[in-house]
Amino acid sequence: MSRILYDRLGVASTASDTDIRAAFRRLAKQYHPDRNPGDKAAEDRFKQISAAYGILGEPDLRKRYDAGEIDEDGRERAAAGFGPGGFGGAGFGGRGGRGFEQGFSGGRGGAGFGGFSDLFDEILGGRGPQAGGFSDIGGGVPATEARIRVGFIEAARGATRRIALPHASDIDLKIPAGTADGARLRLRGKGQGGGDLIVQVEVAPHPLFRREDRDIHLDLPVTLAEAVLGAKVDVPTLDGHARVTVPASSSSGRTLRLKGKGIHAGGTSGDLYVHLKIVLPEKADPGLADAVRGWAEAHPQPDPRRDLPGI
Repeated sequence: MSRILYDRLGVASTASDTDIRAAFRRLAKQYHPDRNPGDKAAEDRFKQISAAYGILGEPDLRKRYDAGEIDEDGRERAAAGFGPGGFGGAGFGGRGGRGFEQGFSGGRGGAGFGGFSDLFDEILGGRGPQAGGFSDIGGGVPATEARIRVGFIEAARGATRRIALPHASDIDLKIPAGTADGARLRLRGKGQGGGDLIVQVEVAPHPLFRREDRDIHLDLPVTLAEAVLGAKVDVPTLDGHARVTVPASSSSGRTLRLKGKGIHAGGTSGDLYVHLKIVLPEKADPGLADAVRGWAEAHPQPDPRRDLPGI
């Protein structure tokens, strides 16, 4: 069994996952490029320990490494009896040709960086909304990570935002329509040293709208008269206002559907669901109370809670 990756982290091959994570955190804090500006040796060392953790920090990849199935760069090792390249090796342009990216991107990193985000936040103490340092070491140029907060409507409809980078001139970031909270946008070659820039999008909550996939939900207050008699009312949408009909005798909680008024993305559109909420006058009205009392006595109704459990 090869010990190269374990030696890079300074741990034994029998080290626990917790020990490996602790060793990486300690070394990453020591050699991180943000703490060693201009130090090429520190940057190279940082790449090595990050690449080592990319494999040893992922249980499945660690097992494959320990079993000799992949090397320290995440490449498939040669299959016995099939020459230097093997069927999956670099000799045939197979999986091994992708180098460390194949093992790293498929593991805890997800898209190649996600598994390191929390560690670098701890190591660097958080960076706020702008560039957050290096977070993706795959044997090449590290990626730079940044965060941006956008409004609900901007994310739903799409927008362009200018963001400031400490290592380069400002850039215009296109927020695709339908971008969800937590989405990560990759800008090729826009990070430090010519690497990629990964922008994590935080979508601010909206005071009226709630999103579920591509559908939008809205609680709409209506008066007692509108609910009882029916009415035409204006409803806010992502694109302005729309007029809808509140059917007569509508109960509080009744849902009206506006087809195609939800999130527009990928050539399809979600719907807007309007949930009616009957709002009574804040100040007691004796006349209204008498009218309702008289109506209730003349039109007795079954208990609407009779089917609820325990009642």
